[in-house]
Amino acid sequence: MSSAYLNHRIPFALGPDGQAASILDVPRGLACKCTCPCCKAPLVAYQGDRRLKIWYFGHAAGTSCAGALESALHLAVKTIIEQEKRLLLPTCDVIRYPDDCQSELKWESEGFVAPPYRYTTLVSNYRSWIERFGAGLATVPESPQMAEFDQVLVEQWEGDLRPDLIGIKGDRRLYIEVAVTHRIDAKKLNRIRTRQTAAIEILVPRTATSWDELRELVLNQSNGKQWAFSPRAESIAEADYQDKEPIRKARRDAEAKRSADAARRAQEVQAWRDERKRREVETAAQFAEKQELAAKIQAAEAKLAAERAAEFRKVQAAARAATIKWEAEQAAERQKSEAEEEAKQRLLDAEEAVRRETAIVALREGHPSPNLPLNGFVLFLDLDSALQPKERGFIDRLRCIADALRDTLCDIVVTSEIRHDHSAYEIAQLLTPLGGRHVGVTPILDPSDPYGNRAKEIESWEKANPGIRSVVIDGSSGGFGNRHVLDVSIRTGLTDWDADELRQYLRKNRRSL
Repeated sequence: MSSAYLNHRIPFALGPDGQAASILDVPRGLACKCTCPCCKAPLVAYQGDRRLKIWYFGHAAGTSCAGALESALHLAVKTIIEQEKRLLLPTCDVIRYPDDCQSELKWESEGFVAPPYRYTTLVSNYRSWIERFGAGLATVPESPQMAEFDQVLVEQWEGDLRPDLIGIKGDRRLYIEVAVTHRIDAKKLNRIRTRQTAAIEILVPRTATSWDELRELVLNQSNGKQWAFSPRAESIAEADYQDKEPIRKARRDAEAKRSADAARRAQEVQAWRDERKRREVETAAQFAEKQELAAKIQAAEAKLAAERAAEFRKVQAAARAATIKWEAEQAAERQKSEAEEEAKQRLLDAEEAVRRETAIVALREGHPSPNLPLNGFVLFLDLDSALQPKERGFIDRLRCIADALRDTLCDIVVTSEIRHDHSAYEIAQLLTPLGGRHVGVTPILDPSDPYGNRAKEIESWEKANPGIRSVVIDGSSGGFGNRHVLDVSIRTGLTDWDADELRQYLRKNRRSL
């Protein structure tokens, strides 16, 4: 639950008697006569069905208060301690840091710091460090104990300090601070220590919204409570620190020995470096002498290389001239060959144009493919399912197949039910954008069946035209034997993906124009 949500759901308020009141103990609505413990504005007691909603106080319309929840929790905890006059105290763990470890002291969420002392709840994590460095340690009492007070003072000034609560037992006093958001800072801790009065801080979670939960936290739990100052614990830690002086002395002696050993090793390293420097100087002199000799040799080699390079350039120029002559001859030969090939291609194109025109004329006269020469490759096309001429997007699907057949010697034989309603010439007119490469249609074996058995009709056409390679584009699947089949979706018709697959197949098997 977000903090913004909780801030507007207040579990406790100031009752008419000025004491903390729980939402469970007051009348409903404005009849509760309660006020906000923070801004003192009137509150409304919202008490619906407990099975469906949480009961809570809320500000009356037109008012709001960002600190209401914090003040309510603060008030409730102080009221519980004031009424019960008792409090479960956690153990107080204090570490007295050695003088040479003061730099490691810092203010952390786990405890309070007042050099050379640190209050912590993580003593177990420091055991080996304490024994190794000779730090003092105090843990009092050994287990959480219940503190009972003769009197509890609420927010009473003592000099320049006003604790949330002061618990009094005989001549002893205990400062009690209740923290929801704002904890004891360094300035307030210094004032507490100046007065030499023990102090403890209770951390109240913002999610604690019931009176019983707060009573459990205050009276029966040690978690969420931290000692901020304990003169007795610091005295014990100081005494333990003095008892561990032999440990610290042994550590200082070991550190001094390590320093002496380090100084000795540093001297040895410096002597080694000086000797290395002397050898480097001698080596540098020898190297300079070798460099001088190498320079002379290099000059002689450079002169010889220059003479060889001049001779090489002469030979290279002659070779380049011969190469240019040969490349010119090859270019002339290629141009002649390309011109011959182009002329041959133009002749083939003219023949193909005549053949296609002849095919169109024959289709107009009602003479389909069996009476015409074929290219040797035929595309059996289920026109209705692949191109769907009656559906939107027919031109786009026609463009897809036209792109796939571009520059390919491939005739088309239509196999779909469109043959029952249209002549071969009408089908050819419909497929004119494919470039006059239409051959005709497969025979209709059963006129009463508009769909027919395409596999048998294709087989019948192939028997009449033996030796023809083929590929089938159909909206169904199976039944075409070993023929290459491009199975398209009857929902979308032929797509760019299908056209690309056909194009890839034809590239491997076709004869180009």
